[in-house]
Amino acid sequence: MKKIHIFVVALLLLLVVIQAKKEQQQSTKNKESLQSLINKNQTSNVVTIEVTSDNYEQLKTQSKYLLILFATAERSFQKFLIDYHQLHEKLNSNGTNDFKLGYVNHENWPDFAKINGAKKVPGLILISQQGKQKDIYKGMNYINDVYSWVIKSIKAPKTSSLFIENFEQLKAKMDQFQEFALFLGSTPDTPEFKTFESLASKKKDLVLAHTFDKVCREENGYKEADVQALILYSQKEKELGMFYINYFKGNLQDVNQIKSFLKIYTTPSIQMVRPWETSKIYENAKENLVLAINQQNYYESNEQPQDLMTKEELAFLDLRPKLMNQVFLNLLNITERNREEVAKSFMLDTNYTLPQVFFIQQIEGRQSKKYVFSGDKINVQTMMQFIQDIKKGKVQPLTQKEKPIPKEKLDSLLVKPVVAENWDEYVYKNNQQDVLVFFYSIGCYHCDQFKPTFYHLAHRLKHNPHLLLVRVNIGDNDIPDVHIKRTPEFKLYKANQKDSPVSFIYSTKQSTLIEALKQEVTFPWVQPLSENEVQLKDIVIDDTELEAKFKVEQKQRELEAEKQRKQEAEKQKLEESQKDNLAQNQQNGSDTLQNESNVTQNEQQTEQKSDL
Repeated sequence: MKKIHIFVVALLLLLVVIQAKKEQQQSTKNKESLQSLINKNQTSNVVTIEVTSDNYEQLKTQSKYLLILFATAERSFQKFLIDYHQLHEKLNSNGTNDFKLGYVNHENWPDFAKINGAKKVPGLILISQQGKQKDIYKGMNYINDVYSWVIKSIKAPKTSSLFIENFEQLKAKMDQFQEFALFLGSTPDTPEFKTFESLASKKKDLVLAHTFDKVCREENGYKEADVQALILYSQKEKELGMFYINYFKGNLQDVNQIKSFLKIYTTPSIQMVRPWETSKIYENAKENLVLAINQQNYYESNEQPQDLMTKEELAFLDLRPKLMNQVFLNLLNITERNREEVAKSFMLDTNYTLPQVFFIQQIEGRQSKKYVFSGDKINVQTMMQFIQDIKKGKVQPLTQKEKPIPKEKLDSLLVKPVVAENWDEYVYKNNQQDVLVFFYSIGCYHCDQFKPTFYHLAHRLKHNPHLLLVRVNIGDNDIPDVHIKRTPEFKLYKANQKDSPVSFIYSTKQSTLIEALKQEVTFPWVQPLSENEVQLKDIVIDDTELEAKFKVEQKQRELEAEKQRKQEAEKQKLEESQKDNLAQNQQNGSDTLQNESNVTQNEQQTEQKSDL
């Protein structure tokens, strides 16, 4: 019986030792687990200090602000532990630099919470004024709530500009605001940031924001850790097809330079114009400077346009502060497909070189003049001199290229091809008739398709003496106060109302156009002939001199293109033949080597048999 008693006591002692060892292992595991989480989520800029009973008093007196997290490495608390490290950067944005983050492993020092009056684990305690003030967090474990509690507890100064925490927030603000200026830095303790903040406290007509996030800096092209920069995002310019990021290049400690930058780049004064949108050039100002370029990769690349620009284009952008509120800047991106159309619009030969600079001047009344830059180098100085020479009358404007058809012949035509020189006579000053004008451009596919229909329509309406049908090659005629957005386009110039033409929607159906005319004409309507009464095959369509020339050139281009296609096909066929021959030779060589190998093997086998 005594032996049994001793055995039970020994067993109980063994169980106590095993339990104690388990608890010690669990404590070590918890400590290692918590330490592992802390180390895993620690950044190079933020160091989280382990607070123990040995260093607690020293840390309290040495720190202006000490935020201590006491926790275990419970799974449910891991996310908050990860977010905990972001507090340092968030607090930095408010000028709170003397801030330390600490943690206590509750398993190692369970009395910490009791000593500081905390009733739950995990928890947070904020110690400030060298240990004289202590605040216990009683809210939910959400990092934004913790941040608000800390700011309220320490009465941290609020920044005047909007704080952007990370790149996701930055993208959200780009979608939210039409325009905003962003200060990029790594710390608020710089005179540059303080200058920016002083401006932010006064400027209310524009959103000013700041960030110290590394990813935000890198995404905007700044790799240096200690960089300080200012950029302006503009959705307004993005809608214009222009660059929506502008970079400040001045002194960030000079508030007047910053003000000037923001004023210049928040004033719409530049746009990207696609080749089929040249009418946009006339919509913004009376004086327009145009830089014609060929940058197809603008449409194909995800990079910022500034990264793809040539020195001429960058110089063009540098004109913006010099010409603000005076001349509107237009970057006209020309593709090979639209090259001829642009040449007609600006009355140039089709072999013009790019980049090219134009100046368009719209004077009071009905005058519109175009000038072409003829200098060797395109830079800020030469373009500014070009504009000054125009205003001094030293540069002559372009003149129309198309000559009028002799009046005797023109009067005999049912559809009158009118040019700039006789526009006033047949259209603008013709108050005896309503004039339906078909605006087209040579080489325009839809214009060519509709041309026979327009002639057919003219023959159906020929009995109406108060209605004249005119066609105008707008690509080769610079007509004052006439700006056509696209071709084909139809306008009705009513008698005595020539300054307010009525636009008609393009339609291939004659009935649609006739019905629209019937509603708008000034004089009594004359019923047109039916479609069957006029046979299209009997109608003669006269070509102008330029149209005839274009057809000849087009035929030559088609022949050249066909010749080139044949040459390319023959070249490709030759290359394929050479590849086949090379492959055959390689195969023959391989077969020869294989045969030689087989012969050698047979000889060896024969020798072996002889030896046997």
